[in-house]
Amino acid sequence: MRVRAAGLGGLLLSVLLVQALALPWPYNNVPSIDSLEGDMCNIYGEAALPFAANNFCNGTGFTTPGLLGYRCDVLALAEHTFQSFSKPNATCPAAKQTRAANVSLNGTAIPWPLSDQRPLPANLPASLLAAEGPSMYWHWKNLYNFELWAPCAATNASKTQTSGWVRMGNSSLEWLRPVGWRVLSTLWVKDGLAQAGVTWPFATVLLKGKQLVILIRGTETYADWLTDFTYNENKTGTLSLPGATHQGFTALANTLWSIGLRAALFTNVVEGSVTSVSVAGHSLGAGVSQLVAYAAQDYLRHRSRSANVKVDAYLFAPPNAGDATWAAGFNKLVNARRFPFIYDIIPQVPCTPTMAACKNTVVPNPNPNGTWPYTTVGGTLQLLPAGMPSQAAQWGMLSKMYPCQLERFVLATHICSYNCYFSQYVSDKNNTCLLWNTTTTSAGGVGTYCSQYPVTSGPQYPFTP
Repeated sequence: MRVRAAGLGGLLLSVLLVQALALPWPYNNVPSIDSLEGDMCNIYGEAALPFAANNFCNGTGFTTPGLLGYRCDVLALAEHTFQSFSKPNATCPAAKQTRAANVSLNGTAIPWPLSDQRPLPANLPASLLAAEGPSMYWHWKNLYNFELWAPCAATNASKTQTSGWVRMGNSSLEWLRPVGWRVLSTLWVKDGLAQAGVTWPFATVLLKGKQLVILIRGTETYADWLTDFTYNENKTGTLSLPGATHQGFTALANTLWSIGLRAALFTNVVEGSVTSVSVAGHSLGAGVSQLVAYAAQDYLRHRSRSANVKVDAYLFAPPNAGDATWAAGFNKLVNARRFPFIYDIIPQVPCTPTMAACKNTVVPNPNPNGTWPYTTVGGTLQLLPAGMPSQAAQWGMLSKMYPCQLERFVLATHICSYNCYFSQYVSDKNNTCLLWNTTTTSAGGVGTYCSQYPVTSGPQYPFTP
């Protein structure tokens, strides 16, 4: 029997009844994304949620102080939904990697340093996308390959840092490292919930000539997922950060700093010959990268031999990382580029100017004032459907969220959108730009399909408005 849901509150109440689980759901009984989607389809049908994808915070009411009832249930549902995407992979996805291009369309070697835009305004001119696009692509593609490879290297061995690149004993399982670059180190963190003692690669440090690059991956494990949702704000660790920052991101940034990033900067920049440093992260990694980039620039500017070295930050799908004081300090110090795809939910959270504190979710965030203050850092270059190199009209259809298509929506907006957008600045046809079937529709387009696209039966998704 289909339950008619009156708005989002009714939808979520019905989902909870169908699941017959009290919040918080136990870790050993988390519903799969397939069962969650199935329940939501039975409850809500094919109708879209009653707010646009780029209005997630206002649509859900997550900015409201002292949330009670269904809004905190929304957050709990969001936690479990994204948790289902971060379970350890049953198989190694290394085969999905494709080699990153190392030259621009005109044959210029990439990457190159970004132009200095400090102090950062809220939004940067869109012309920078074309001017700096090849470097943006290079950081994204190599970061994404690292993200695909990381589950393949998960190990029971206790590790924090290993020198050089990780040899897997099978070339098909190894990270497709950027051509001509030396891997200085790999930094590891533990997945403390799903598999006690299992350690995963989380960041890597690369060197070529006078360029140093730090790549920080996105959410892969239960421990990562807990970090995402630990959005209390406080000061932890030894990093000298302004304002109040996301507790989970701050703790992870402190860990990476202490197990290898500070030492890499000292050896290769302060005492070495490196003159260009960049930090790139996706999703969770972009939240952590904000803090790491600030710490790196602050560290280098206080040492005479590295005082003039600029740190560039590439933030792909970045969640918000701190309050207004934090954002002001970041904008003054760090030369960043912030890349949100307009319909991606992750860059919208934690919500601004305030994020509700919910006490009874899986990751409790109690606050007597009912909210935590958050402000988006500057340097935004928003990625729009009209700028996609293929199927721009179909990318625009993702403005609506359909519960029955939740997984496809997240894959397109949070991963494929970035791969597609930046591919246009180099010669890379492995671009995941295609959403609709090119042989049975008039959509056209050149490249490869986003994961789980196209729909093989029924109407094509994204649905025509």
